[in-house]
Formats: sequence, C-alpha cells, structure tokens
Amino acid sequence: MKFLILYVFTMILLMGCAPDFRFASDDVSGCTTTISGKMHFPFSTSQFKEGLLVKRGGEYSFVQGKIVEKTEKGYIFDPQTTRKYGPDAEKRLYKFDEIICAIDTNSQIVYGDMPDKIMDMFRMELYVTPAKGDSTKGLRVKLNTNKKFQYCIEPGTYRIIQIIFYKTNTLNFVDCSEFLPEMTFETKPGVNNYLGDFLLDAPLKESDSYSITCWNIRRPGDDFVFALASAYTNGVNTGRYVSPSAAFKSERVKHTLSIRDSLPPGDLRTKTVIKIR
Repeated sequence: MKFLILYVFTMILLMGCAPDFRFASDDVSGCTTTISGKMHFPFSTSQFKEGLLVKRGGEYSFVQGKIVEKTEKGYIFDPQTTRKYGPDAEKRLYKFDEIICAIDTNSQIVYGDMPDKIMDMFRMELYVTPAKGDSTKGLRVKLNTNKKFQYCIEPGTYRIIQIIFYKTNTLNFVDCSEFLPEMTFETKPGVNNYLGDFLLDAPLKESDSYSITCWNIRRPGDDFVFALASAYTNGVNTGRYVSPSAAFKSERVKHTLSIRDSLPPGDLRTKTVIKIR
C-alpha cells in the first residue's frame, strides 16, 4: 500500500514536469519502422571491499572478509572476525547457490552480478515529439540501465523536449530536466533507425558531453502535500511543463549526457544518431 501511494503521488508530481505522452511500444513484431540503441551507466564496486554478497531471509547481506579458494562447489571464505557475522565468523565453504556475487581484493566482481537494487544507478525517459505537426503523437521512450532498446515509431523528424531521470528500483529519486540543448533525429521509413549509445554520468571529455540542469523533484522525506499543491498551482498559472523553483522545494542538480555513434561494423541498422546543438 505504501509503495502504491508513493507511486501515485510521484506520477502526479511528474504531471507538473512533463507532458502526458504514451509509452513507446517495445513490441516491434508488427512494426516496419523502429528506433534502437543502448543506454550506458557506469557502476563502480570500489565502495565494496573483498567479500561476498549473499541473501538471507529475503534481504541482501554483504559479508566482508577474505576469499581463500574457489572450488567446484563455491568459495571457501574467511569472514571478518566480528560479532556482526555471528556463526559465520569461521572459515567455511559458501556454495554458489548461496552467493549473489563475489568481490575480490581489487573491488572487482569475480562471480555473479550485483543486483540493481544494490547499485546507485539511474535510468532515463525521453519525451519525444514530432518536430512539426501533431504534438499528440508524442512518445515516452524508456531507456533502462545498461540495456539495449528498440521501439516502434512512425517515420519523421522528432525532437526531445524533456528527459526524466529515475534512480533504479526506487521512486524516491526523480530528476526533471529544466533546460535541454536542441536534440533532434529523423527516422527513415521501413528500417531500424539507430539513435546511438547513450552514456549517462560517465567520466567524459568536455567536448563529448552535455550538462543537463535538472530539478530534483523527488527525494526521500519530501513533503508530498506541499509539492503536489505547488505543482498544480504552477501548472494552472503558467502552463509550463517544467516547474520553477517556487513550485518545488528542491535544488538544481546536474547530469552529463553523451550520445555516441558506436554502431559495430556489419550492423545493418540505419544510422540516425541524435543531433545535439
């Protein structure tokens, strides 16, 4: 119930930030024209010392210690000698089916994967509208973290008018772009149009990245009642999608974005990489 209330209020807040576009369809089986690409977001395990991530009682638990040996069945592991780990404070075999992932002395994952729930990562939604013509044909294009994407779209010239940034697997962190550079692309009919590879908040060269100023419209502990009333009042008075600072008690934050042409040799997709001015 708590998550449902949080979801409803977050969606209402977004109404003061972005237009009510429908989601682009990822069922491309019946589409003749599509857009595709991939979103990249860097993840560092440097904050984790050597240890194992395990799941106990439905909760993730990181056990810090020393990996002694890898065997056919799992890892022989020596946890730190501390009461925190209770009976696990003695060296023993952790079987592979107990381990979510293992991290070595260099903070590198040597087994398994780090769940999204543990990672401090963002995903994006692009609000796309025809450059000319019917704005009701606008689309919300979802870009999931470190995943390829492909969506149906009609041929034509489009521009990106808004980007929303969400922290993965939570509704407590939502950033809404305030100012965007001019971002356009043209989809050619009957082909898979490659929009590019999106690199978000990566360590990029200055000439290769664009700084996007955002309002952090949702953070843990925000006063939903105030934000909701302010967003509604601002929308009525100004008719703008992006609410000014008077509408939300929030601070400006920045994300960096680069869109690169990383189409592999032999890939038959048509290059339609987004142009940023």
